[in-house]
Amino acid sequence: MSLGPFFSPALGMHREQERAWFHRCDSFGPIEVILAGRHFNPDGQVPRATFCHGPAGHRQKLYEYVMTQDEHDKAVHHFSRVELSGDAYPPVQDVFFRFDNNRIFGAKCDTPNASASAPCMDGSFDETGYLSLTINDTRSNTSRVTQLTAVDPNWVPFSPVDDAPSYILADANGEWAVRTAVTKKGDCTSLKLCLKNKTVQVFDALPAVGLTLYYHDQYARVCTTPSSN
Repeated sequence: MSLGPFFSPALGMHREQERAWFHRCDSFGPIEVILAGRHFNPDGQVPRATFCHGPAGHRQKLYEYVMTQDEHDKAVHHFSRVELSGDAYPPVQDVFFRFDNNRIFGAKCDTPNASASAPCMDGSFDETGYLSLTINDTRSNTSRVTQLTAVDPNWVPFSPVDDAPSYILADANGEWAVRTAVTKKGDCTSLKLCLKNKTVQVFDALPAVGLTLYYHDQYARVCTTPSSN
């Protein structure tokens, strides 16, 4: 008796996950971000966001940001630029997130004077229901405001964070701007984001990337914790 060809649903899901990892950002443009959360036993690791640019399948690393908790104020987390490749990078050196009042502050930004920095961003975020962020670009006398809102609610499970963040953020005109892609096959600590640079500047997307990294790091520590079963 022939059983015919055998198909594994799990195998099909893994193939789709792998395809999405490499191609879900293709229609968004040349910029994607790989978020790396910490394992349950981090051993000196820090959450990291690597920004890449180039044609699909040939992206090159541009710069990196890391997420750290403030030493003196535990309600504050820093999203800080740490590594550069070339000169194409956002001017923001350090974005502060205050989780006790949901405020965002770009405290250190490049200025024409290479030895100096100045504030250049402030805003707010709402994590409940529909994720939303309001970003004020304060680099000039005319403030530019960017509003990003998730098209669907429940972008991340809270208490505990037992799944990776998942959302599509649209601008005030309804144009897609930032979206999560998928976690990497075989590595739940890695999550890819897509940035649509025709809709949103990297400057304005940085807070969304930092906030996503904050919650993805929590998920990474959960998904790498050995089961007690």
